[in-house]
Amino acid sequence: MINRIGNKRKIADKIIPLFPKHKTYIELFFGGGGMFFKKPKAKYNVVNDIDDDVFNLFMVIKERKEELINYMKAVPLHESLMKHWATNKEIEPVEKAIRFLFLNTHVLFGRCEGKGSFRLIPESNIWNNLIEKISFINDFCFNVLFMKKDFRKVLSSIKSPNNNEKHDIFIYADPPYLNTVIKTGYKLKWSEQDTVDLFDILINSGIRFAISEFYNPFVIELAKQHNLEVHKIAEVYSMNRTKRTEILITNYDVIEPQIKLFE
Repeated sequence: MINRIGNKRKIADKIIPLFPKHKTYIELFFGGGGMFFKKPKAKYNVVNDIDDDVFNLFMVIKERKEELINYMKAVPLHESLMKHWATNKEIEPVEKAIRFLFLNTHVLFGRCEGKGSFRLIPESNIWNNLIEKISFINDFCFNVLFMKKDFRKVLSSIKSPNNNEKHDIFIYADPPYLNTVIKTGYKLKWSEQDTVDLFDILINSGIRFAISEFYNPFVIELAKQHNLEVHKIAEVYSMNRTKRTEILITNYDVIEPQIKLFE
């Protein structure tokens, strides 16, 4: 739906088989929904993202779909609009969602601070495709709870499950990767302390969880300290064409045979 660095859409099919069966699914870093919209929908779903634009977009799709689609059909696609939105933000939710979609589609990774190039894609291609996706997302998001919180506050905001219920819950975390510089709600850089906080919160929850990351000595050592499993998912290339190893860290044994880095 939206372009986000680290979107799991392309490798979701390699990760989903490693998820345990669950009735309740909690995702702490929703982003573009690359994982959520590809996995089988759970009975109960809670998705969170601290980015205000992301949260607003999906709430508008969920609650004001027709208004959004009508606005998309009416808005002109041209470079002057990009220049306007480079320096002007919107407050009204539907207009704010349109601005976010426009910049995300026509500016590299949606970044627009008065600079950058405008990529005009034929209207018949981009808006029609987006409208189809919006209709799908609207249907899929029925009975899904969206949250906009720091990841440290998500689990404490949800009714505490008893030990019997915990077995039916699964948490997936795809945070900004360690030392990745990117404009997010978590400052400009995801730090080692952020990583430690995430591990502590998930481990102390007593709930099954999986964390996506790149292979990183600090992360690997942290996983070893907590006796967590580390699985190699894929070799991927970063923006500067550096090859990195995508890993999944779990506090449970996976059923699907997979390469374990500690073996």
